[in-house]
Amino acid sequence: NLGRVDLPVTGDWSTWNTTEQSAVSLQAGENDVRLEATTADGLANINSLTVSGAGISAGSCVTGDTDTDTDTDSDADTDSDGQCVIRITDVAPGWASMNGGTTGGGTDLNSAITVTTMSELQSAASGGNIVLVEPGTYDGSLKPESNTTIIGTAPGVLIEGYISVSGEDNVIIRNIAVKGDPCSTYDECKDGSDGVYIGHGAKNVWFDHVDVMDGQDGNFDVTRRADFVTASWCKFHYTYDKEHRYSNLIAGGDNETQSRGKLNITYMNSWWGDRVASRQPRGRFGKIHMLNCY
Repeated sequence: NLGRVDLPVTGDWSTWNTTEQSAVSLQAGENDVRLEATTADGLANINSLTVSGAGISAGSCVTGDTDTDTDTDSDADTDSDGQCVIRITDVAPGWASMNGGTTGGGTDLNSAITVTTMSELQSAASGGNIVLVEPGTYDGSLKPESNTTIIGTAPGVLIEGYISVSGEDNVIIRNIAVKGDPCSTYDECKDGSDGVYIGHGAKNVWFDHVDVMDGQDGNFDVTRRADFVTASWCKFHYTYDKEHRYSNLIAGGDNETQSRGKLNITYMNSWWGDRVASRQPRGRFGKIHMLNCY
């Protein structure tokens, strides 16, 4: 059942090539398709994997008929006639796997809510739901409550505003881009909102395949007793040269002793990109677990 493809080097993360096809034999039922490196250089940065052929449909994914292939995903992509990328059964890695794990709104897609407007999204995020966000731009603030999973679908979901997880537990956000509102002076930006904020005792929070850009104060700040947080396959960057470009802060200052022994955070397979001046991340008090970041 083995096939071989060559993945030529492109020189940077944002330049993509489409490789030649390779025949792979599939058995009746559900098959796992896995990419394995055959050289010491390891695998390329995979944007999408397309499987085509007679009678093929996607299995164990968020939906069977919606293409959620955005350029933020790489490890759960199974495009086909029933196209999708994110599996609802994926398990939160890193610190978010501790303290009982992070399960969000569960795995029962029969009860999932599909939304098309910001007001619908805000209402569905009130807790206990799996929320599938239809493609488009959503303007405003999102404050998901405990036991919620929010997943964006292709060709992409952009929230122009911010996401705040404040004092809530067991929240999952996946496949979404967040773009902060514009600000100009240092003080205006410093006093503004973070692109993503997690704090005030929030626990077991997983952000996966989330692109955060142009946060006013910070892009992704975790403070005030937050704990068991994972950011996986995320990108943090800025699209313009404002004065305040401090991306990822963990604890708001040396006097935030309330966070001592908390702020356990994982950054894995994540990327600090254009115009980030500092805080990649900057941390106090907690245990910061980082692997395979750029």
